Amino acid sequence: MDVFRIIVPLDEEYSVDAQIDKNEKSAITEERLQIILKSMQKNIEYNTEEIADMVGLKTARTRELLKMLVNDDKIEAVGANRNRRYLKKFL
Repeated sequence: MDVFRIIVPLDEEYSVDAQIDKNEKSAITEERLQIILKSMQKNIEYNTEEIADMVGLKTARTRELLKMLVNDDKIEAVGANRNRRYLKKFL
């Protein structure tokens, strides 16, 4: 019977999780956020599916990005859950 052992270091210096800041946005995320903002016209409300179609992303990822934009105060969420729509703010 062949047996082998894997030793995983538990030191934070080697931990991948310790090297990634969850609050830091990647360059790709920033680019996608900018694409969403450029695609939206002022004074027009959009739902998640409309924005996803405009930028070519899946609705789940689009929803995550829209949440970031709302938290950054760049767009406004109007309505709740199923009827939620997004409105570009005047910057």
